[in-house]
Amino acid sequence: MRKPLIITERYINNLVSRVIKEQDEDEWVKVSPEQYLETMKYATYHAKGVSMMPGYRGKKIWITGDLNVSSLPISSLEGVYYVDGNLDISRTKVSDISHIQVKGRTSDYDSGVEKIRHQRIKQQKLAEAQERRENEEWSEENGDDMGTRARAVLEYITNSNSRVDIRTEEDDIRLKELENQMESLLEKEKQYDEEGKDLTDVYADIEATEEEINEINEKMDVYHLIPEEGYGFYRMSKFEVVGNDDLDGYEYAVGTDSEADSSCREYLDDQFDSPENYFSESFLENHINEDEVLDYFRDHYESDVADNPDVYFNEDDFELSQKQEEEKTRLEQEIEEYEERQENLDSEIEEPDEYLRMYDQIQDHIDSLQEQIDDMEPDGEPSQEMIDNKVEEMLYDVRRNLIDYMKDWGMKITEYIDKDDAIEDIISSDGYGQILNGYDGNYDEVTVDGEDFIVMRVN
Repeated sequence: MRKPLIITERYINNLVSRVIKEQDEDEWVKVSPEQYLETMKYATYHAKGVSMMPGYRGKKIWITGDLNVSSLPISSLEGVYYVDGNLDISRTKVSDISHIQVKGRTSDYDSGVEKIRHQRIKQQKLAEAQERRENEEWSEENGDDMGTRARAVLEYITNSNSRVDIRTEEDDIRLKELENQMESLLEKEKQYDEEGKDLTDVYADIEATEEEINEINEKMDVYHLIPEEGYGFYRMSKFEVVGNDDLDGYEYAVGTDSEADSSCREYLDDQFDSPENYFSESFLENHINEDEVLDYFRDHYESDVADNPDVYFNEDDFELSQKQEEEKTRLEQEIEEYEERQENLDSEIEEPDEYLRMYDQIQDHIDSLQEQIDDMEPDGEPSQEMIDNKVEEMLYDVRRNLIDYMKDWGMKITEYIDKDDAIEDIISSDGYGQILNGYDGNYDEVTVDGEDFIVMRVN
């Protein structure tokens, strides 16, 4: 009797693997990137020609590593279905790689694929702009903050670019008239056609009306400005012109004075991460944080003076300790008391010899006390006041020759910059345009709906 067949998970996996392998051998041909590029060269860079060669015909091409066809004169990768690595089609006319599965990263800069993607994005932007236009979302009556900013940019364009035709309120009124006129002409066309009348004049009127409508629609209006949401210009808003032949692709930044100021600070703050790459040595030296540098020297001097008093003081500089001062005061008070007793002797003793004896005895004691005072010497430890005075004396010289001291001590200027002071100075002297606007360094102030805006073209 035959043993029953036990179907396990492992058995099923092995069976599937064998089937896939057999299919792979029939449907796929694996080639290295080098081999494929050599074959492409032989086929004068026609991918379809490669796929029709013996060994490739009827099979899907599997590239076994990174495929780089950048800048090659190719327009397709027909036949290639899998790249086991990265794919680079930059600067080629390849416009479709949707059939290719790429394991790694795809680079398509300046390729047909990128151009098509950008065109789709542009069409989407135009569709959204047209919807805003039809709904009059950015009119003075309906406009939100973004609409107000867009009108500020349009005002800037109107003031700074005389060659651009700007759409006016009169144009909008005329456009509505033309649209009504076109509707009537189309009805007239339909009627004449049904009645068999001559349509020559009607067609001419339709063509002329269409031409005037197109002329108005081509004029620049606020809806040609597309907000780049999520991609502002630092703290300011940014708009791209789309759909206007004169300004297509131009970009403008707009924001309040506060936003422009914050943008400058953000931009400059990034530069101060490596200030030596952006600012002159003299500028940086003029914006040293003096307090921070002096604190550095103060910490060093205080420690060094306290540890090495003999280097900084001579015997004449030292003072009595507090305990010695207290003892000196006690002795001086005792001397005063004995001197007072001397003065009172003449009223207490009448006998001359006794008077002299007592006077001399008191004087000997006074002399002894004075000798104790005279023999007092500082204990050799500087007081805190002495240390503080010596440190301030040394810091005075540091203040006068700050940069020289920093260089002599090997201190990096860039680590002691007063960044806030430097940024304030740059903004005050250069202005928003020179800092933010790499295009031409200019900006203008525009007032819309009673609100002031800073506007600049940034490309």
